[in-house]
Amino acid sequence: MSLTRPIVRPLTRPLTRPITSPGAGGGFDVQSLFVGADGGQAYDPSIIASLDQVSTGGTPVTASGQPVGRVLDQSGYNNSAIMPTASARPLYVESGGLKYLESVSGDFLTAAGGGGASSAFFICVAFRCDTLAANQVLIDNRSGNTGFQLYVNSALGRLDGNVWNGTVVVGNATSGGSIVAGTDYVASFWYDGTNTHLQLNSTTAAVSAAVTMAAGPANISVMANLSNTSILDGRLYGLINVRNHLPTEQQREDAKAFLAAKAGVLL
Repeated sequence: MSLTRPIVRPLTRPLTRPITSPGAGGGFDVQSLFVGADGGQAYDPSIIASLDQVSTGGTPVTASGQPVGRVLDQSGYNNSAIMPTASARPLYVESGGLKYLESVSGDFLTAAGGGGASSAFFICVAFRCDTLAANQVLIDNRSGNTGFQLYVNSALGRLDGNVWNGTVVVGNATSGGSIVAGTDYVASFWYDGTNTHLQLNSTTAAVSAAVTMAAGPANISVMANLSNTSILDGRLYGLINVRNHLPTEQQREDAKAFLAAKAGVLL
């Protein structure tokens, strides 16, 4: 007796994750976060082709230990992060299977665009602080009493996310988890038009009523504040900033998983 009909086994268990989820073996499209946004940026140092040793380009980064003067934006908005001053450029480092930017002597980057959110935003950043001697800013768009700022509050060993309404700070969210020097983390910070939310790794997100937010300037600073102080002493594995649009909860979780993989963080 020959088998003339194929055996077909029905699918009895539903698919519980989209195949585009980073943990499901599919690729994560970072630009999908920006559908509906009007600006922002995404920096991924693990894409070595996106790195250049000088701010004007033309000298690609090709090896670990080289300075980084420009990081190309992966969001589609062309908001590259640069550092014209040679002595203030972070280093590109490959170590232990990870690829990241390292600030070794007060190094940081700036971008002329991507700031100025007022109706909503979503920020996700993977980082490490090597020391906790002073406050360290991850991303800054504050000018006076406008804009936002995400920073490590070194004195209290925690993450703080602030927004301003034009007069005072109105949305101060603090992380439930503690920041420990030499440990890698993923931070998610978002504003939904009413409240700010701040999450460290997979801890429960802290919520703070923000009421209204006043737009900051167009420019942002990465790994420091806009005054070029409170500079990160440590590593940046990746950063995403979505302006005036809040991605879905699933998209936010996928973005967090994407950057967690860059830093080797288990969520």
